[in-house]
Amino acid sequence: MHQSKLIQLLKSLDADEFKQFSKFVRSPIYNTNPTIVKLYDVLKAAYPKLDSAKLAKEKVYQKLYPGQSFQYHPMANLMTAMRKLVEDYLVYLEHQRDAFHKKHALTQAYGRRDLYAFFEKNTEKLVTAIEQAPYRGFSYYRSLFDLKYNLFFHPLKNRYKTNDDTVNELMNLLDRHFVMLKMHLRCEQKTRELSMSKTYEVEMAKEVFHLSQIYSRENHLFQLYYILFLIQESPEKESNFYLAKNHFTKLLNSIKESEQKFIFQNLLNYSIRKINQGQFEYNKETFQLYKLGIKNNLIIENKKIAETTFNNIVSTASALKEIDWAYRFIHKNMVFLDIESREDIKTLSIAELNFSQNDFDLVTTELSNTQFTNAFYQIKSKFLLIKTWYEKFLMDDSYLHLLTSQIDSFSKFLKRDKTLSKNNKDGIFNFLKVTKLILANQNKLKRSKEYQQNTLSKINNYKYLNGRAWLIDKISDL
Repeated sequence: MHQSKLIQLLKSLDADEFKQFSKFVRSPIYNTNPTIVKLYDVLKAAYPKLDSAKLAKEKVYQKLYPGQSFQYHPMANLMTAMRKLVEDYLVYLEHQRDAFHKKHALTQAYGRRDLYAFFEKNTEKLVTAIEQAPYRGFSYYRSLFDLKYNLFFHPLKNRYKTNDDTVNELMNLLDRHFVMLKMHLRCEQKTRELSMSKTYEVEMAKEVFHLSQIYSRENHLFQLYYILFLIQESPEKESNFYLAKNHFTKLLNSIKESEQKFIFQNLLNYSIRKINQGQFEYNKETFQLYKLGIKNNLIIENKKIAETTFNNIVSTASALKEIDWAYRFIHKNMVFLDIESREDIKTLSIAELNFSQNDFDLVTTELSNTQFTNAFYQIKSKFLLIKTWYEKFLMDDSYLHLLTSQIDSFSKFLKRDKTLSKNNKDGIFNFLKVTKLILANQNKLKRSKEYQQNTLSKINNYKYLNGRAWLIDKISDL
C-alpha cells in the first residue's frame, strides 16, 4: 500500500494540510463513508513517512474490519474512494490559495444560472482587478479575453449596440496573447535546439517577431522575450545578454513568478554556456544572477532546490573566492535539498570550497572516507579528487603514480556508467585526456611558449570539456 498513488498524494501534503484533511474527510459534504474516516486515522499514525510495514494492505484491512479475512476488492475500492477524496482536497486547496480563481469560479456559476446581473457585475470587478495588477504576461491577455468573451457572448447580453467595440478588443487581446505565448515557446525551442541538437520549423515566425516589436511599445515584456530569442539566435552579440538582464531586473516585479523563473533560467543558461566556452568573466554575471534568483525566490520550486543548481551556485561562488558567502548559502539552504542526498551534496560542496582554499589534504580525507549514495555523486567526487591529486603532485612528484592510476581507474568507471549523458561523459573524458597530456609534456610546456599556446588553443576548441578554467590555469602556471 505504501507505494500506491494514494500514499504518494498524501505524502505531498505538509503537516498542516494533512491535519486539515481530517476535517475534509469528516465533512458529510465530501464524504459519507465512515470507513474512510477510520482509514485516515490509520494512516495518520504513519504520517509523514507513510512507508511503515504496518501499512501492508492486509494489516490495514484488519484494523478497518477486525476479525474478517482480507478481501482484495473492498480494500481496492476503499483506497480508490479515498484517493479521489484527496484529489478533491487538492483542488479545494488550490482554490483557497488563489482568490482570483475562486471569484472566477463563482462568476462562472452566476453565468450558468439565472443570475445575469451578478454575473455581469462580478465579471466587471474581475476585469478591473486584472487591469490594476502589475502583471502583463500572456496569462494577463488570456484572462481578460476569457472574461470579456464570456460576458459578450452571454445569451442575455445585448451585443448590437453601435458604440460597443468589444469584438475588436477581443481580437487585440487574442493577438497579444498569441504573440507573447509564441515568443515564450520559441525561446524554449531555441534552448532545446542548443542543448539537444534539434531543429524546429516555426510557422509565422517573421510575423510574430514583427508584432512583438510593435507590441513592445505598450508592454516591455514583448521586447524582453524578443531579446531572449536573439541572445540564443546570435550568442556572439553579448550586448543582447546585458540588455536582457537589465530589462529583466527592472521588470521583475511586474512579471508573474512562472515567467520570472523562465526568463531567469534563459539568462542563466546563456551565462553558463559562456563559462563552458572559456569566457570565465561570466562567472561574475552568473553569480549576480544566482544572487538575484535567491533574493527573489527563483531557484526554489515546491520547497526544493535542484541538486545541480545548488552545486553550481557553490562552484560559481568558489571560482570567485566568495568562500564565506558560499558557506552561508550551504548551511542556510541545505533544508531545500532532498533528504536522501543532502549529506552527499553538503560533503561535495564543502570539499569544493576546501579545494579552492588549497586545503588539499582535507579534500582527499573527506572524499576518500565518504560512501556516496549514487553514481552521479561518485563521479563528481572522483572528478574533484583528480584535480586534488594533481595539485598535490605539483608539490610532491611522488604522487605521479597515484594520480595516473586514479585517472585510469576513473576512465574505466565512466565507461561502465549508464547515468551520465553523452555530452557530460565527453566533457569528463576530454578533461582526463588533457590532464594526461599535461602530465606527459610538463617539460615541453614549460620550455616552449609556442607549444603551450597551441595546447591552450586545442583546449579552447573542445566543445565539451569539464574543468576548462582549471586546466587553462594549470598550463598557464607552468
